[in-house]
Amino acid sequence: MNAEKSLWSQYCQLPKDKKDEWRECSLFVARHRLARAFNGITVSSSSKISDKLVRGYSAGMRLFLAYNALEMAATLKIKNKTKKEKDDFYQAMAIDGKKNHQDLLNAFRAFLGEGEESDKKGKNISEKMKQSLEKSADYFADFLNGKNDNLAVLARCIRHMFAHGSFTPNGNNILKADNIALFEELTEILLKKSRVMFDDYLKEILNKEK
Repeated sequence: MNAEKSLWSQYCQLPKDKKDEWRECSLFVARHRLARAFNGITVSSSSKISDKLVRGYSAGMRLFLAYNALEMAATLKIKNKTKKEKDDFYQAMAIDGKKNHQDLLNAFRAFLGEGEESDKKGKNISEKMKQSLEKSADYFADFLNGKNDNLAVLARCIRHMFAHGSFTPNGNNILKADNIALFEELTEILLKKSRVMFDDYLKEILNKEK
């Protein structure tokens, strides 16, 4: 952590004309810190809202925040690149889950997939998501079919589920304890990935000034 702070401090000390992406960098730092510090949603004790719902929405909100930080890190990474934006963006955020996170991949594919053993409610969610993801729908379909193992696609999918109300207890079984634990695991992966990406970006800028 000290090394991370040092990189950011060094960048902050650069002359103003050397910090072309100051706004984006500041946004990343704010988003990453908020996601790191977020400690759950609190509700009134008289609200009669279940602990299950609070934990589910807390996990969903933290993943939402972590994905926003990853998006900003990817935006910095693809700055001034020449490839098509969509391909660049998802490549920049690529997190290969097959090697170390196969259980996580399997769990979500089983829930959202299209096979006979997949959850019927999950299928309905995935169809709605293909519509809402628009240009990203092909990436999502490839993820479901095992053509890519990019955890960033999965994270985007869950962010949409959270934003569109799929975390309500009567909506589907997404709030099972096992699933929430997977959300929490994925959130930590996103935070680590975005931090590494941001540090690499800072190193590149700082090396140019040496």
